[in-house]
Amino acid sequence: MEQVKLLRRRTTDLLANAQQNITSTQKGFFASAQENLAHAQQNLPALSMPHFGLRGQSSPADHGPKGTWELIDNIPALRRSAHPLNIIAGSAYIFGGELNGQIADNDMHVVRLPVSGASTDYYRITAAADKPDEADADEHGKTASEASSDGAGSEAGSNSPRFRGKGKERAIDIVRPDLGDVPAARAGHATAVIGSRILLFGGRGADGKPIEEAGRVWVFDTRNCTWSHLDPAPAVMGGAITIHPNARSDHCAAATDKPQDFGSSRTTISSPPTAPHSPSSTPTTLRSRAQGWRDWAVGDTSKTGIPQDPVVGQVAESAVDEESRGYGTLFIHAGRLNNGSGSNDIWAFDVRSRMWTELPSAPGPARADTAICISKSRLFRFGGADASTGEKLGGQLDYLHLEVDVMDGKTEVAVRARDGWQTILQRSTSTYSSTVTPSEPLLASPRSTSSAPEIPVDNGVHPWPCPRSGAVFEAMTMGGGREVLVLAFGERGTDQPPLDDVWLFQAPPQGMSAASVTAAVLQAVGRKTGEGRWARVATRPYDDDDDEATKGWAALPRGRARLASAPMTNLEDSGVLVWGGVGEDGETFGDGWVLRL
Repeated sequence: MEQVKLLRRRTTDLLANAQQNITSTQKGFFASAQENLAHAQQNLPALSMPHFGLRGQSSPADHGPKGTWELIDNIPALRRSAHPLNIIAGSAYIFGGELNGQIADNDMHVVRLPVSGASTDYYRITAAADKPDEADADEHGKTASEASSDGAGSEAGSNSPRFRGKGKERAIDIVRPDLGDVPAARAGHATAVIGSRILLFGGRGADGKPIEEAGRVWVFDTRNCTWSHLDPAPAVMGGAITIHPNARSDHCAAATDKPQDFGSSRTTISSPPTAPHSPSSTPTTLRSRAQGWRDWAVGDTSKTGIPQDPVVGQVAESAVDEESRGYGTLFIHAGRLNNGSGSNDIWAFDVRSRMWTELPSAPGPARADTAICISKSRLFRFGGADASTGEKLGGQLDYLHLEVDVMDGKTEVAVRARDGWQTILQRSTSTYSSTVTPSEPLLASPRSTSSAPEIPVDNGVHPWPCPRSGAVFEAMTMGGGREVLVLAFGERGTDQPPLDDVWLFQAPPQGMSAASVTAAVLQAVGRKTGEGRWARVATRPYDDDDDEATKGWAALPRGRARLASAPMTNLEDSGVLVWGGVGEDGETFGDGWVLRL
């Protein structure tokens, strides 16, 4: 008995000592961590944004962002402006545009980029309509006849009048204009990529007026190199009225692959049969229930066969092409309307439902030749030209947070705007870089949201890119998950040469990534992360040993505006491809350049 008491006493003492040791160890650990953090904070160098001088005067102490320009050579010059550019699977696709004031052809020009050791190549694709399968044609014909009998009024050849407003409100169509099977030649249109398909909207024809297409979205499938189209669905099922944005040109577009998860596919699978509930399970009931589960899991063996002897082609026959069914959302913004006025609205086109939805209008004056891009769930906008005065806009960066409506916790319905627009304004003490400071200060645009700003703004004095229109504006994800916006080139005034500068804006990363962890550590030690401000990029030729590098700045792209650009996100070399544009003397360029950061 005494031994038991002695053992209990010793055990109690050991537990008490262990608890004291753990407490002292924790205190020592936290004290040591605080000392190390303070010591590291003192030893860390001060992070400050670099100062860039004139072009070509880089300093060894310059630690700002750097980039290189590589010329796409060994292909014929493809001169044009006011055209879009898209990159899919290592190939650049160029459609439409202007050449010396004339509308270019409606062929699709394809440039294979020099990636993965491949050489550059160029070819053109004549515009051709997609030929549906016989089953699809029969279904389409039946649907069209049913729609005609129901009074939908969606026949393409109808010339009935359409309701028009004053030009700035949404258009409401009862019938569609007579359009062809392929898009006509145009300029000032906008495109975006979803999957392997290029979506096109708007543009102006040879008469200089926006082409009226009743909200139609043209689709170029890069897999079979054919054109198809998506006409807006009626606002009410079985009705005749469709809602869509007004025809426009000199607008911009962006796209996202959301919504994409629509739950079960079109080919539905019935649930397994369940036997009626009975108080006792007999062998016959259990056998029938097992047979029902087997039939549900295996299917009709007369069609699928058995694992030892499957029916060839059954899987392919029941397969569904997700891109043909449609997913994703196309956004268009601003532009010039038929009556000559500008617009500041933004519309979202759901590819699967073929429905147009108007989102909150962006702040500031109506504009054209502006640019938007999407970085994960944020839509950004910069620059443009005032539609009334032609003044170049800048000094602010607007963004709209997007989110996906979800039903039943898993089925994605549509993309919508969360709250309203938010604006990052240039401070009055900040200066424009490499440009003339405007005589009048820029006025802050009203904010259309009451929520706190999502992107923290650095309140220090930093350079800003000057106001511009017709510029390059793309979103990229760099190493470690850093989200940056790339701004380059553009027109700054009628009496001033086009710009040739490159800027980066670092946005706070979303989600868990190496960039978010790094930003959290820097904030913990009281250092700046570089987020929420602009930094100019020091550029140089991609290959310093090239013969053209000895010719000075001939190895770098000249200033230009109204050019096309696309991010190279899915390739081994991350960068931005730019093509064409108009130079200082009105010359139309036909060269392509790759910007690597």
